[in-house]
Amino acid sequence: VLLTRNPLATAAIRRERNRVPMNAESSVAALDVARKRYEDGDDEGALRFAQKAVRLDDANDQAKSFCTHLEKFGPGSAAAEAVKAVIDAPHFYAILGTTQAEFDPEKERSLYKKLSFKVHPDKNHARGAEEAFKKLSEAHKVLSDADLRQRYNVEVMIPHQGRFRTYVSAPAAAPARQSPPPPAAPADEG
Repeated sequence: VLLTRNPLATAAIRRERNRVPMNAESSVAALDVARKRYEDGDDEGALRFAQKAVRLDDANDQAKSFCTHLEKFGPGSAAAEAVKAVIDAPHFYAILGTTQAEFDPEKERSLYKKLSFKVHPDKNHARGAEEAFKKLSEAHKVLSDADLRQRYNVEVMIPHQGRFRTYVSAPAAAPARQSPPPPAAPADEG
């Protein structure tokens, strides 16, 4: 119901009701660029374009949602830092935030549980969360078992040229050796 009989005012009210923000198309285009950058692994560029999409059209809920996701799980976020700390840890003790000398098997489970909540891929959608959780689970598996922990200490914690060797819980099977092909039969010369 229009509140005025003035035809110019009525037309202005109708235009206002049907108004599509001028920047809506630009906002959608910026959001498309943000998604493309995210797929290409450029989280910072994706965040910039998602923020631009929100600035261009504040009513773009998809842009707001994507921007919120990137702010929560993107570079520099607490979630991304937790993942990075696990992945960059040089050894299993460092993953849990302790050293071999200070390690307490009684506290290992609580350290694992606290960290697993931070990096679990169902809760943490930062890049690398799945890899970090697998590495954390491997550390828990090894350090919670006395025999595996002892083996790990002997095999890995002995520095090798100033670096820690990578640990694999089960030794990799040696590749099967292929026997050389049988010699070719001599050709008949007759």
